[in-house]
Amino acid sequence: MSTEQRFVAPRFVAPGSGMQYDVLGGDQITIKATAKDTGGAMTILETTVPAGAGPPRHMHSRESETFYVLEGEFEFEVDGETTRASVGAFLSAPPNVPHQFRNVADQPGRLLIVCQPGGFEDFVSDFASLPTDQPPDMARMAQIGADHGVTFLPPA
Repeated sequence: MSTEQRFVAPRFVAPGSGMQYDVLGGDQITIKATAKDTGGAMTILETTVPAGAGPPRHMHSRESETFYVLEGEFEFEVDGETTRASVGAFLSAPPNVPHQFRNVADQPGRLLIVCQPGGFEDFVSDFASLPTDQPPDMARMAQIGADHGVTFLPPA
């Protein structure tokens, strides 16, 4: 593993700590490690997803996105295949593969998400600038996505 592909310094992030963002749809995203922390290798997030919520179908041109279910029950659609995933399940979506997830439980669920390479924290920060208390501005949402290599897609 090269220096650019590992943590550049020891890192400890306490439970409930990290850069926190509330985003459209109700998710709370906590950044646990950034591209700067990992020499560009990855971004690590913990995401709390309200019951019935999840992002729209989308794909990344830059990152692979991997998911580990920490709490709850989710339905994932990756490249046209739908899978139910509970605590301990691991899934991945390579770059340019359409995917989405939804919390199918009646209480919030939590995911650990790793995006490789790093830099996805910039998308999260920009996406969190969208108001959460009004209907989505689809044009602004698409522009933020385009700026970061994320394309929002119609439902499968």
